[in-house]
Order: sequence, then structure tokens, then C-alpha cells
Amino acid sequence: MSGTFDGITGVVAARVMALMNADMERAAIETLAPHDGDRVLVVGFGPGVGIESLLDRADVDVLGIDPSPVMVRTTA
Repeated sequence: MSGTFDGITGVVAARVMALMNADMERAAIETLAPHDGDRVLVVGFGPGVGIESLLDRADVDVLGIDPSPVMVRTTA
């Protein structure tokens, strides 16, 4: 394995991660407490649960990077 999630394994992993990490992602966003106009860098965003939560909470600019093409496609 190359260290990234590829193919069907990546798709399944993205769905599992989205379910398992949702509460933790929301708690992190609560702690961050973003305000309108903030800029946020998200490193290793996985299936994008945290990015979605950020965008729901405030009018922020988000830049994300993840080494997995499957995670990037899942989030896009």
C-alpha cells in the first residue's frame, strides 16, 4: 500500500471515516470558533466532514490538502 487510500478501498474508508470522525471534527470546529472572513488551512481533511462543518458555521475561506486523490474527490 502506498500510504494513501486508492480505489474502492479509499471510497469505503472515506465513508467509514466520515461516520466515525464526525463528532470529533465538529468538536474541533467548535474549539476553533471561526468567524466570518477567517482563512483556515485544513491538512489531511479526509472525507471533508470538517470542511463542511467549517463552511456551515461561518463565511470562511478554506484551503485543504490531502495526499489521497479519493479523499479530494470525495470532498469536492
